[in-house]
Amino acid sequence: MKDMRFRYGLATLVLLAILAVLVVYAMETLTTHTSQPRAPVKTTTPTVTSNPTVKKKSCGCCAERRERLRKMIQQARQRQQAKQRPVNVGTSTSTK
Repeated sequence: MKDMRFRYGLATLVLLAILAVLVVYAMETLTTHTSQPRAPVKTTTPTVTSNPTVKKKSCGCCAERRERLRKMIQQARQRQQAKQRPVNVGTSTSTK
C-alpha cells in the first residue's frame, strides 16, 4: 500500500512539473510572438532653412583632397584591371 502511494505521489509530481513547464513555455511564446500595436512616429521637417546654399571655400584644400582621392581611385582601378588581365606565359614565338 505504501509502495503504491509513493508511486502515485511521484507520478503526480512529475505531471505537475510537466504541466508547469508547458505553461511557462506557452506564456513565453505567446508574449514573444504577439506584436504590440505601435503609434506611428511623426517626424517634422523644417520648412525654413537658415542657410540654403553651401558656401564654397576660397582655399584650394578641397580641390587638393579631391585630386588625391581621384588619383587613389585611378590607381586602385589600374591594379584591379592588372589582376584581371590573363598572363600569357609560354606563348612567345622564338625561332631556333
